[in-house]
Amino acid sequence: MKSLLKWVAIVVLIVVLLPVVIGVMVSVFIDPNDFKPQIIALVEKNTRGALKIDGTLDWAFFPSIGVDLNQVQFRLPEDGEKPFANLNTVKLGVKVLPLLRGAVEADGLVVDGLRLQLKVDSNGVSNWQQIMLEEEAAAPADTKPDDAGSITVAPLAIDIAKISVQNSAIHYVDQQAEGSTYALNDVNFESTNINVGGKPFPLDMQFNVELGDPKLRGDTRIKGELSANGRAQQFTINGLDIDLVLRGEPFGDKTVNLNVAGIGQFDVKADTLVLDQLKIDLANVLKANLQLTGKQVTSKPLLTGQFDIAPFDANKLLAALGMEPMQVANPNALTAISLNSSIAGPANSFIMNPLTFKLDGTTLKGQLGIKDLETSEYVIQLQGDQINLDDYSPPAAGEDEATATAESQPNAALLPLATLQPLLFNAQLGFNSVTASGLKLSDLNMTAAGNEGLIKLKSLAAKLYGGTTDSNAVLDARSDSPSITINSKLSSVNLKPLLTDFAEVDTLAGKANFNAKLAMQGNSAAALQKSINGPVTFSINEAVLSKLNMDKLLCQSIAQVRGKKLTKTDWPKTTRFEKIGGTMQFVEGIGTNDDLSAALANMQITGKGALDLPQQEVDYRMGLRISGDLSEQDSACEINEQYRNIVWPMRCKGNFADEPGDMCGIDSEGLVKIATKLLTGDAKRRLSDKLFKELGGDKKNKDGDSKKNESDQEDLKKLLDKLF
Repeated sequence: MKSLLKWVAIVVLIVVLLPVVIGVMVSVFIDPNDFKPQIIALVEKNTRGALKIDGTLDWAFFPSIGVDLNQVQFRLPEDGEKPFANLNTVKLGVKVLPLLRGAVEADGLVVDGLRLQLKVDSNGVSNWQQIMLEEEAAAPADTKPDDAGSITVAPLAIDIAKISVQNSAIHYVDQQAEGSTYALNDVNFESTNINVGGKPFPLDMQFNVELGDPKLRGDTRIKGELSANGRAQQFTINGLDIDLVLRGEPFGDKTVNLNVAGIGQFDVKADTLVLDQLKIDLANVLKANLQLTGKQVTSKPLLTGQFDIAPFDANKLLAALGMEPMQVANPNALTAISLNSSIAGPANSFIMNPLTFKLDGTTLKGQLGIKDLETSEYVIQLQGDQINLDDYSPPAAGEDEATATAESQPNAALLPLATLQPLLFNAQLGFNSVTASGLKLSDLNMTAAGNEGLIKLKSLAAKLYGGTTDSNAVLDARSDSPSITINSKLSSVNLKPLLTDFAEVDTLAGKANFNAKLAMQGNSAAALQKSINGPVTFSINEAVLSKLNMDKLLCQSIAQVRGKKLTKTDWPKTTRFEKIGGTMQFVEGIGTNDDLSAALANMQITGKGALDLPQQEVDYRMGLRISGDLSEQDSACEINEQYRNIVWPMRCKGNFADEPGDMCGIDSEGLVKIATKLLTGDAKRRLSDKLFKELGGDKKNKDGDSKKNESDQEDLKKLLDKLF
């Protein structure tokens, strides 16, 4: 028995001492620095890079197998001044005896001064993809062996006393994104008692995030308690706490705090992710809760959960972010914004459905999100109760200020082309009632779609002022000079309340019908106005024009020709039309109309003229033809039958902002021509009668036939016409 124990002791002693003896002999008689050339040659043989070791190489074999590596550099051929990787020191030690029982117990891993330079070129190729030689990079991965010949290897039990990363940095440049730069500086990470047996261990990481454009810095700290089950391939982080302190150009002189806290779980085998009780706090103003469960997260994620944003004030948030507040007409607008939504949708999407979004007194319900995570195609289907868009418009500027602003910025860009060009979306939006620019609409429904800059408004329909409107449009923003086509239709709209609400103008009433097919091009107000082309047809039934009496204007013209003055003083201040209609053709912003017609009780109006949109001017010449008896209005405008075929001239000329009574009046130039014509005609008539009488034409012939006299008189008139 003693002999057995003796031999057992000897064997144990050999097992324990042999590695020690070997380790001592190796460390004493072999200098690891002698292997530097072989290590460098091995790296250069199997990669495209060059390895450089300026520091010492140290090792140990018992009680831990350890290696210390100092002053290491790895450079790719295309690297400039900064190599792909720089490393001050890396230390790794693994205990020997636990390896004999299939366990890995590390004394620790220490990394100090790691610098990585990551780049993506304009073709989307990253420098880390180019480390290996082309033959090895293109070699197919090893195929899995058949089940019959497969061997299941139990995972090692890993236990690391400590991992520490200090004073490290990662820089990233993306040439595809116009040279966007990102950097993680001052990276420090520490964790102890790391294991894959499911026991919790602490996690503490700090780094600074820096963006190049816009310049932004975020001091970041991530803390939590991590559990890793290597056999089940499950990872859980409890007490997750992420703190970011943001500074930079977007925030002016403000320091912005962002905090995210909660629980996270990731199951590698099941390919699932769970974010539980996640709380988000931005600048202590915007606070949100997220609960998310994801399946098949590494392929086509299937996401479900709940997302809520507590009510917040948008301008308070902007102020906390160091940004200018939004100036709106209603000071109480943007003060209560909230969202409550479930997350549900097909695979590879993130869709909030059903969603309730509240904006002050407006509630919208429906769904909103990303239909396809790969293409970033958005889907919007929302129905709102009511909204007053005027509450969110800029505050009303003084007349002089508004005019100065419009004149000083006629060429300012209207559309954010860089934002519109990559957009993919399908949208359906509706409201029970809408107020916009003073106009009141109901049952508004809009359908639109966007495909990389080609945006189609398929339908915009609503009820307004007793009538309806229906429009569609196409915006092609795929170039720097976008084009717009519009088809718009108004039917049976009551004009007076519309104009009163829209422009505080109450001078025109009636039922309006309007049809426009217009095209324009440009990205500024001036360019669009100058490029408008297409026809516009319009008609107004039962029209009433206030502050202007057409009968009075016509009577004034007649009285002026007759050399008389009007005696009536109580003229009505309105003009009633049976119908007004016409067609206007726009060419490069100037609309011309040659078929204006209007029917009144005592006259017919025809006209032609132009609207100059760039200059905001109107010039219309109208003719009034008498069809009734105006002498009932005033004896000064009594006319005989010869005046009924006269077209009495009027002219409306001025700026869009002028009152109709100030713009419209008698066309003096046209009136002179009519007066000359009338005087010439009257002189011809008197001379004709006198000549005819002198020639005996007034006597009946012997047969008593007066038809011959009439024929002779007509011949005489024709002769006088030629003379005159």
